[in-house]
Amino acid sequence: MSINSDAVPAALNNAQCHKAYGVDNPNLKLIDELKKAGVEVSICDQSVAFHNLQRDWIDQRVTQTISSGTTVATLKNTGYAFLML
Repeated sequence: MSINSDAVPAALNNAQCHKAYGVDNPNLKLIDELKKAGVEVSICDQSVAFHNLQRDWIDQRVTQTISSGTTVATLKNTGYAFLML
């Protein structure tokens, strides 16, 4: 799963989520469950930069990649399907 565009705040670590929204990041529980099910969760660093977020604000459970487009294209070439949600 690749997080990009306006969804990037979903991957903030708890400290940054607390600063921005006043609560721990509720999405981290979902990310944990996805990882337990074998799903690799990545985030597009271009989207992180576009939203003026720092790379170290992203939770360590999420793999940082340079480009979501490149990640998706690479996975499609190995047999994965692309689903826009």
